Amino acid sequence: MEMSGTVIAILSKQTGTNKAGNTWEKQDFVIQTSGQYPKKLCFAVWGDKIAKFQIKEGEEITVFFDVESREYMGKYYTDVKAWNVTKGAIMSNSSMGGGYNASNSDAMGGGGMATANPFEGSGAPAVSADLGNSDIDDLPF
Repeated sequence: MEMSGTVIAILSKQTGTNKAGNTWEKQDFVIQTSGQYPKKLCFAVWGDKIAKFQIKEGEEITVFFDVESREYMGKYYTDVKAWNVTKGAIMSNSSMGGGYNASNSDAMGGGGMATANPFEGSGAPAVSADLGNSDIDDLPF
């Protein structure tokens, strides 16, 4: 997935030692998207990528990232891990706005046009791919 925006905060670097005795370092930063409904998202950068990306507050960047959750002592923790950062924003025609990549907008929880019925064969009613047709109003509310 990817997201473009302006770096609004760079948090302090964290370091530690894992169970195997290896040291690790992590730094979080926050970007804010543009558009009608700006979003803020905190990303984690690990290890040598901290120096490689050289993220600075106030610059426009595009972050390529993965979302991952892990369990620890019965609780789940979610990380948004940046695996690549490029300077400058990548604009898209996404219906979500704010620099979200249109190809990943469905994974982020919205946007995009329906192209197929995911419930086909399940007995659920068909979903129309023509979302712009205002002549049909069969909604129950």
